Amino acid sequence: MIKIEKLTEKYLSAASKLADTVFKDEPKLPSVGFEASLDQKKFKQLNEAENNEIASLEYFVAVDETDKVVGTTGLYALEKDKKDTYWLGWYCVDPEFRGKGVGSKLLDYTIEMVKERGKKFLRLYTSTSPEEKAAQIIYDSRGFETTKKEKSENSKYEIIYKELAL
Repeated sequence: MIKIEKLTEKYLSAASKLADTVFKDEPKLPSVGFEASLDQKKFKQLNEAENNEIASLEYFVAVDETDKVVGTTGLYALEKDKKDTYWLGWYCVDPEFRGKGVGSKLLDYTIEMVKERGKKFLRLYTSTSPEEKAAQIIYDSRGFETTKKEKSENSKYEIIYKELAL
C-alpha cells in the first residue's frame, strides 16, 4: 500500500537520497530544492541564486507500508507564469518500485492538486535520455503535449518541454 504525504523533515534525507540517485546528472539539485521547500532561509538563498524566478516550492513523497520513501513529486511556481501554471518538480520512482503503479499514482495525485488549486497548466521539462523513457510514456498517457525542444548545455540529450492543459 503506497501513500502520498507532504515532504517533512522526517522524509527529507530519504527523499534527497532517492532523487539524487535517480537524477545523477544533476547531483544535489533535488536536495537543495527539497530543503528550500522546508526552510524559508534556504528558499531565499535558492531563489536569489535563480534570479528570484521561483514563487513557491512544495514537495511530496510516496511511502510504502514500512515508511520507505519510494517516490517523489513536487510543484513549483515561477514568477513569470504563477497565476495559471505549476511546474512538476523532481518527479521520480525508486527503481525497485517501477512498474508497480507508483509513478502513475504520484503523477495523478500531482495533476489533481493542480486542478484543485485552479491552475490552467501543469508544465514540466524532461530529456531524450533513455533513462527518462518510462516517464515520457506516463506523461504522454496523461495528455501532456510537447511544446518545445532544445539542446542542453550540459548533456548530449535534448531538453523536452511538455504541458498539460487542465
